[in-house]
Amino acid sequence: MTCANGLSVIFLIIGIFILLGNSRLRQYSRNILHVNIFLVFLIRSITQLIAEIFMDKGYFTHNVFQRTDVCNRTTIYFKHHLVDCKLFVVFINYISSSVVHWFVFCEALYLYRLLRAKASKDQIRWYIITGWLAPLCLTIITYTTRFLLKKDLHSCWFEPSIYDWILHGPNVILQILNFLIFAYVCILLVRKLNKTYQTATFSEHRRFAKYSRLARSTLILLPLFGVHYFLFLWNTKPLLISNVILIHLTVHTISSSLQGSMVALIYTVVNCEVQREILRNIDRCLMRHCPSWEQPNLFRDYINKLEDVRLYSIDYQKRVSIPNLCRYAETNIVI
Repeated sequence: MTCANGLSVIFLIIGIFILLGNSRLRQYSRNILHVNIFLVFLIRSITQLIAEIFMDKGYFTHNVFQRTDVCNRTTIYFKHHLVDCKLFVVFINYISSSVVHWFVFCEALYLYRLLRAKASKDQIRWYIITGWLAPLCLTIITYTTRFLLKKDLHSCWFEPSIYDWILHGPNVILQILNFLIFAYVCILLVRKLNKTYQTATFSEHRRFAKYSRLARSTLILLPLFGVHYFLFLWNTKPLLISNVILIHLTVHTISSSLQGSMVALIYTVVNCEVQREILRNIDRCLMRHCPSWEQPNLFRDYINKLEDVRLYSIDYQKRVSIPNLCRYAETNIVI
């Protein structure tokens, strides 16, 4: 999955540069939350690339030997404690298995509270603090407990342990909560669509437009909420079907590796707020360096049409602004 991780690294770096490089985008507190989740995905992709290089070169295996006891049981040992190997595994689990789930949950919770008209700028700071510190505390507790109770000093902590559930248990709960929030937002979309089209003449074209917009909005929310984590919670090993296990692992690995690039694209490339600022910067740069530059009507009209998408809370009928997707203002959600 080197290509997928490399693609995510490129898109995430560009996304961070766009959100932090523009002063108007930087002043929105929600974009600071987006930058943090970009940073998490970026660190995860780089860490996975480094892990693949280490595995290919046998960094974690060249110091391994086997020991067989009188009962003919084979145990794998490392020639030394491999402190660097242990720390690397701890860091991978902290970033890949924990921080990602916590920050995806914080983004989902922020959107949920935004739709319920209960979100505030002050809460974003606590979302960021929780996203970094909560998994750090769980990681420290997990591996401290494993070190003190299991006494596996001669292993690199690659093999699973019952103590890992201290770290992974909350992740499973977060995945379930993310899926529930995703379902709530989808229900809200359906209600909004029904309200929009209830006075319209339901021709085949209008019906197709309704469901195609619902499908687009739902597909956009899939990587944002990490729905694939919930879909792959079930274990394929008891099935003992090699093809099913292979498909399960392949789809899960590809979707996880590409999640960072998909999130970066949704928050930047297809975000009309970001598009508008980029086009304005291009226009100002051309006017500054090319005195003869005259803004084409098509260029000016396109900038003017890039308006924020608004979504109304059903309970409060309060208009809330969230970053948007282009052209589908009456149905699409933008984070």
